Formats: sequence, C-alpha cells, structure tokens
Amino acid sequence: LVLTPYRGVDIWFAPIYTPSNIGFVWPTGGSSWAATLKICWITETKLSSIYKAWILATACAWLAGLFYVDTFWRLAPIPSTFYPWTAIYWPVQAIYTGLWITKQIFVFNPTLLVVGLLGGLGLSMLEYLKIPFSLIGFAFGAASPIPTSVTVLIGALLGKYFIPRIFGKEWWKKYRTVVVAGFAFGEGIVVGVAILITLIAKSVWTMPY
Repeated sequence: LVLTPYRGVDIWFAPIYTPSNIGFVWPTGGSSWAATLKICWITETKLSSIYKAWILATACAWLAGLFYVDTFWRLAPIPSTFYPWTAIYWPVQAIYTGLWITKQIFVFNPTLLVVGLLGGLGLSMLEYLKIPFSLIGFAFGAASPIPTSVTVLIGALLGKYFIPRIFGKEWWKKYRTVVVAGFAFGEGIVVGVAILITLIAKSVWTMPY
C-alpha cells in the first residue's frame, strides 16, 4: 500500500482483525499464525482443533466485548480522563496510523536500508564467530523501553546463573516454563481483581452525577 497510488482509507482496516495480547496463542497476523501452526505441529495438536477454538473464542470475545464496552461507556465517555490509557494513547495511535495512511512515513529510505543491512550482517557475524551475542535480544532491547529491557536482562541473568545454582540445572530446565506460566497466571488474576475493584470504585463515584 505504501508503494501504490491508492489514497483510500478503508483498505487499511480490512480485514477485521481480532487483536490479542497473546498473539502466539490466538494469532492475528501471518507470522503469528505460522508460529501457532508450528506449535501445533510440535505438540501433535490437530489443526482443526485450533481453528475451532479460535472461531469459538473470537465469537465469544466479540459478544463479550459489546457488553463490556456498553458497561464502560455507561460509566464515562471513551476516551476520557476516566480511562487514562485511552486519553493518552488513542490520540498517539490515531496520529501514527494517519501518518502511515497518508504516506507521510516512507520506510523505503535507501540510506536506512543499507545501514540496516550492514548492521545486521555485522551483528550476525558475531554469532558466526561464536561470540555470545543474540541479534534477536539486541533488537528487542533496542526497540523496548529502558525499564522493560533492564527487567528482562535481570530476569535472564537470574535464570541463567542464580536460580540453577539453588535448584539445580536439570530441575530448572524442566520446570522453568511451569514457573513462568504460573507467574503469568497469578499476575493476570491480580490485575483482573485490581481492575474490577477500580471500576467498582469509580462507578460508585460517578453514578450520582
């Protein structure tokens, strides 16, 4: 679309996507679908099962979304200061999307492409020379906020050098995925309860008005 003379807006929002924060489980794009199908192949899961689950989850999400949005909208307009995230980031996302649609962001800059190519080749040579360097990790760190990068670095160091010494390498290698899944599950419960309490508190405060 960037290289074509098309000036419309509708094509940028087609097809209807089903956004998700866990794209590798409920894929939203070509790369996510490829990763999901690879996981199915490794775990010997039927492809029909993942398709059925995705269709069912999408239908439930759309129906539940109508209920949630109606409930949230009854409390306060969206976006508004009542929902700080929407008031801050929705305008930013709208501007960024508008820049893409109006082609004010031109990514095919020859200089940037050459610099990126040479940089990628140089960093790839480090892996070829057996130097402990991760190109994916470097890209993730460069594109992430500093708190996120530092936190991931600390977690990686703990998981590689500290925890195996306490519980043993074999135990940690076997159960680290379970630990991460449990942590994510617990974090989700805490966040959900916190959001529920916040919504109840704010609804009680706004309802008289």
